[in-house]
Order: sequence, then structure tokens, then C-alpha cells
Amino acid sequence: MKYIDMQNNLRELGVFTLNDIRMLDSEFREPTLNDWLNSGWIKRIRRFWYADSSFNPEGYDYFFVANKIYSPSYISLESALSHYGFIPETTIQITSVSTRKTNVFDTQFGLFSYKSIKNNLYFGYTVIENNGRPFSLATPEKALLDHLYLHSEISDIEDFEGLRINREIINSDIDRQKMNTYLNQFDNLELNNRYKLLLKYLNA
Repeated sequence: MKYIDMQNNLRELGVFTLNDIRMLDSEFREPTLNDWLNSGWIKRIRRFWYADSSFNPEGYDYFFVANKIYSPSYISLESALSHYGFIPETTIQITSVSTRKTNVFDTQFGLFSYKSIKNNLYFGYTVIENNGRPFSLATPEKALLDHLYLHSEISDIEDFEGLRINREIINSDIDRQKMNTYLNQFDNLELNNRYKLLLKYLNA
């Protein structure tokens, strides 16, 4: 099957792998993929992941790509905190957490970073549809706790200054009951202590 015959299907996928192509054409051969790359019909995002040459992500597309190219993962940490308005907007990189090892991918679409968490901490996210392409995003409460959990260097209230946290938005948008439920699921004394510091900072 020629590329033009499956181009629309691949465009709908957004990003795809060799296996996705073989779902459309079971006889597809890998050398043809290299021909497509050399012809400029598709572009490589990272190893094993590709996109149609016309695919130029914007907005939530970046969250979708982040989920796809390193799975399982969900958007959290700075990207989620920025999304909720808890910290100033940042476009340096898309940050996620994953049950796989910590990793960073420098792609033509930008920098995608992933912090590793234990399997039992992979919770507290919602699935959002964006133009038919779903992505997983941490809830506001989980994004905060993920950040506190993965930043063990936080030891004093002053350590929150660098984040330029918006106290007003956090205090109005956070569900304290949900936060406490999540906190108990972490069952981590150091996290509990850092959360207490955050509360002091928010109420200062």
C-alpha cells in the first residue's frame, strides 16, 4: 500500500508506530518506512514513533504526544501546575510521570521529560479528549503532590518562592478532602512534612 493510500488514517492517529501501520497493511515492510522518511512524507519524533510531515502540534497536542511516545504516563509536575494556573506558564518542556524509568526526549516538537514513580502511585489523573485524541492529565491535587514527592530538596517554606506559586488560585481550586485522600495513599512521612510546609506557605 502506498503512503497516499493510508495518509488520512495516519494523520488521524497524530503519532504512530510501525505496528499502527501494520494494522492498516499487514504486509507492510519496515524498509518502506525508511523510504517514507527519506522522501519527507513522515518525520521521526523519537525511536519507533513517527508523524505525518504535516503534523505540527499546538496546545493540547503536546500533552497527547507526551502520553503516546512514553507509555504509561500522564501529564503532571510543572506542566500540570502551569495548566491549572498554580504557577506561571512555562513552555520549556512537557513534564510527565511514568511507571517506567526516568527519561528525557529532545524532539523536533520540543523537550519531553518523565519522572519515575512506583506503580501504586500511578493514580489521580483524568482522561481528556482533544480533537478525538485523548490524553491523561493529573488532577490539581495529584499534580501538587507529585511535585512535592519528587522534589526531596524542598525543606523550607522559602523553597516554594522559586515556583512563584499563585496562593489565591490554589487555595480556591484545591479540594482539601481529595488532597488528604491522595496523601494517605502515598503513605510517605517525608511527603507529609513537605505538604505541611506547603500549607504554611499558602496561608502565609
